[in-house]
Amino acid sequence: MPSYGVPVMQYNALDLIESWLNKYVILPNGHCVTAILLWLAHTRLMDEAAVTPRLLLLSPEPSSGKTTLLQLLSFLCSPAPHGGTRGSVSAAVLARSARKDKDGNATVETWGADLPPMFIDEVDKKYRSKDTEDVRTTEILNAGFAPGQLYERMGGKNNTKIETFPIFGAVAMSGINTAAIPRALETRCIVIPMDKATPEERRRLSKFRRRQVLGEYRPLRYSLDEFGREIGGKFRPEDVRFPDGMEARDEDMWEILFAIANAIGWTERAEAAARWFSDERAEATEESSGILLLTEAAEILKDNGDKLAPERLR
Repeated sequence: MPSYGVPVMQYNALDLIESWLNKYVILPNGHCVTAILLWLAHTRLMDEAAVTPRLLLLSPEPSSGKTTLLQLLSFLCSPAPHGGTRGSVSAAVLARSARKDKDGNATVETWGADLPPMFIDEVDKKYRSKDTEDVRTTEILNAGFAPGQLYERMGGKNNTKIETFPIFGAVAMSGINTAAIPRALETRCIVIPMDKATPEERRRLSKFRRRQVLGEYRPLRYSLDEFGREIGGKFRPEDVRFPDGMEARDEDMWEILFAIANAIGWTERAEAAARWFSDERAEATEESSGILLLTEAAEILKDNGDKLAPERLR
């Protein structure tokens, strides 16, 4: 294991959070656990991030624990006393949220370490139409992946003033697995595949009761804050070395996560997780041509009243 000149932390806030998450949700495997924990840690170190990977919880069917997990993550990150997820979000809300600090005050500073992540539930519902507003939302989610990005629109009296919104910020989303989610957005995401718990797994889980969770999350949130302060300035993203075979976009997303992992002795754990996610993305890409063909055929049939001569599909 390489040495990065920082003390290896044998026990940390992420271990406590892992146990807490496992109490309420079934996560697919240890690689997904690693990615989620490192993503949580990076929300405390946004000033060091070259990009902020979006976290996307996907499942092929409802009742797979996505919303519960998203709520748990929001408890650990949201400025609201009791967490907060959005059932939907418009481009206007998304841009304006990026201008508010933890106290709800407007700011023109870059959305970074002092501004909270956003949690969006059922994000796939936004992409079941061709609404222009959804295109704008996607543009913000895509551009806000990197620091220094701005969203501008006309506003003020009679729409004569240019309003500028810095939009760099962490985002976690959930949705039903669907080809409707834009490919450009998905490539900016660490995708966590969620499945329904088996009857045996459900028996092992604690029932998510909001009043109970409210009594549990605060010490974990404070520990995560302290964790960020402890390793802040002690890790070097510029020294990160990536496993062979990673795509450039995956390297961008994992840089800050690897830097955190190196600082706490999780290098091998993070490398294994990154390889797993890269393999999953490659496998999904191999299948995407067939999915794309079926999706395009369905769109053409929809536009032609479900009746179409075969030669029109060529």
